[in-house]
Amino acid sequence: MLYANDMCRSDQHCENHVCVDGPAVGGAAGQGTGSGGTGETGGGGGTGDIGGDAGGGPAGSGTGGSAGVGGMSVDGGMDAGGRCTATTDCDKTGAHACDLAKNVCVECIDDSTCDGAKPGCDTRSDTCVACTKSDHCSGATPVCDTKNNQCVGCNVDGDCKTADKLFCSGNVCVDCNGAGVDKNACGTRDQTKAVCATSGACVACDTNNDCKDPTAPFCGAQKTCVPCSQAGQGACMALNGAKPVCGASGACVECGKDADCSSSSTTPFCSGAGTCVGCGVGHASSAMCSTLVPSKPNCGPSGACVECAVSTDCPNAKPVCSSANTCGACTGDSDCTNRGPGVCMSHLDGRCASNSETIYVQNSSSCSDAGGTSGGTSTVPYCSMQPATGAVSATRDLVVVRGTVGGATVGFASSVSIVGQSSATIVGSVNPALHIASGTTYARDLKLTAGDAVGLQADTGSTVQLNHLLVTGNAGMAADTRGGGILLDGAAFDISNTTVTSNGPGALGGTTWGGILVNNPPSGGPKSLRLLTVQNNNPVGVACSATITGTGVLSTGNTSVEITPACMVTSCSAASTTCGAQP
Repeated sequence: MLYANDMCRSDQHCENHVCVDGPAVGGAAGQGTGSGGTGETGGGGGTGDIGGDAGGGPAGSGTGGSAGVGGMSVDGGMDAGGRCTATTDCDKTGAHACDLAKNVCVECIDDSTCDGAKPGCDTRSDTCVACTKSDHCSGATPVCDTKNNQCVGCNVDGDCKTADKLFCSGNVCVDCNGAGVDKNACGTRDQTKAVCATSGACVACDTNNDCKDPTAPFCGAQKTCVPCSQAGQGACMALNGAKPVCGASGACVECGKDADCSSSSTTPFCSGAGTCVGCGVGHASSAMCSTLVPSKPNCGPSGACVECAVSTDCPNAKPVCSSANTCGACTGDSDCTNRGPGVCMSHLDGRCASNSETIYVQNSSSCSDAGGTSGGTSTVPYCSMQPATGAVSATRDLVVVRGTVGGATVGFASSVSIVGQSSATIVGSVNPALHIASGTTYARDLKLTAGDAVGLQADTGSTVQLNHLLVTGNAGMAADTRGGGILLDGAAFDISNTTVTSNGPGALGGTTWGGILVNNPPSGGPKSLRLLTVQNNNPVGVACSATITGTGVLSTGNTSVEITPACMVTSCSAASTTCGAQP
C-alpha cells in the first residue's frame, strides 16, 4: 500500500493509499511513535496515517531511529529512505510493483500487474482500472471508455455492429428510433439504407411510400424497393388505381396494351411509355382507329376515335360530319359537293344522291334522247324530259335537270324527285311544262313555263311536293284559255316557297283562274300552301273548290280576285320572312 506523497509522481499525491492527480495537501503528523531500532540504520518510523515522528534515539546509536517516510514501513531491501528498487521490495506493502523511476511501490506499472475485475493499468495514476483499452472489455460492454476507464456498450456509432442497433447514445447501442438519435441518422450513415424502419433497423424502405424510383415502386419483404413484377398480382392497382398495369420496366403504368385504355375516350391507344394517348400521338395513327373501333375509323381532333373528323369521312347515306364527330343527314345541296349529282335528298332521308339513282336531263352537245331506260347518264344526258318519264324506276327515281330543256308529252306515272340545277327551266308547248299523272312527285329549284299550256298539272291520285319553283309565262291560247300557273285537279299537295306570276287565263269546268286552281282536292293527304307569292295572274290569284290550308300566302296584283272565298285562306299583307316566297 502507499503511505506517502513522495511515493507518487511529482504531479500526484497520495490519497487513501492511492496516487491521484494534483498537489498534496499538508496534514498533521501521525500520532504513532517509532520504537528504537538497533544498528546503524535505526528503528523504523511509526505507522501513522501520514507519517510518524522520528524515533527517540539518535541515529546509529541503536536507541533512536530515523524519521518514518510517508507512513511506509521500511523493510526488506528498501533503502534507508524507504525506497524500493525491485517489485519484490513491495510485496509486503500490499502494492504490486515498484515504480523504478521514483523508487516507490505502486499498484501497477502495466497491465501484467493487474488482474480480475480491473485488468488494465492506468499509467496516469498507476492504478488498476476496469479498462484502458477495448481488449479489456467483452460481452454487452465490449468497448472501453478511456476517459472514465469503464467498459461500455459504445463510444461512437462505429462501435455498434448489430444491424438493428447501429447508433451510440449514452454509451449504449440503440436502434434508429432510440432516444438521442437524429431522425436523419440512417441516411447519414448509408444513403442506400436511409429509412428508419419501425423495427429500428436502417433499411432501404419500410413502406411503399419510401420507394421513389418508379421502376421499383414497392417495398419488398427484405425491406428493399422492388419492381412491380415482384410485388404480386394486383399490386399496381392497389398502389395507384390510375396506373393499374405492371409495365416491362418494373414501373406501374397506365396501360400495357391498347385494350387497357378506353376505346371511347380521347386516349384510346397505349404508347410505348405505358400511357394512354390519343389517336394522333406517336405510333397511334388514324388508321389504327379502324382496327380498334371499326364503327369509329377516323381520328378526331380530341384524339378520340370518331365516326368522322370531316364530312369527307362520311358515306353518302350520312354525308355531314357534325361538331360531335358523327355522320348525319344533309340539309342542302352544298353538303353533297363532289358526291354524285350533288343533290341532297333532304325531303327523304338526308342522303346524298348517287349517280346510279340519277337520270340526267341536259340539252348539251353530248345529250341524246336515245338509249331507252339506260340513257340519261351524267356523260350522255337526255336532251329533254320526254325519255325521262319512261326511265323512272324503283332504283332510278331522281331526275336532275340542268339548264333549259323541253317538256314531255306524257306525265310522270311513278314516284319521282325532280331537282333543278344551273338555272333549270322546263319549257312546255301545247302540253304542260311538268305533268304529274300519278304517284308522288317532289320537285324543287325549277322554272316552269309552257306558253300555250299549264305550267304544272297534277292529276287525281297524285301527290305533289313543290319547293322553290317559279311558275310563270303560262298564258294559254286565246281560243281555249288552257293556260294558268298550277292546276291541282284532284291531287294532294304541299307547295312552299314558290312564286306563281304572270299566268292565265285558264278555265276548267266553268271555273276561271290564272295563278293556282285547287279543284276537287282529296279527303286524305296534304292540302297546304306555305310562303307563296301569287301575283299578276289573270284573272284569279288562287281559286279553290274546297277549303285548303294556307299560311304566309301573299296574293297581290291579280286581275280580278286575289283568293276565292272557298279557299278559306287570307292573303298576308307584305313580303317578309313570314309572308311570300323566300329568296
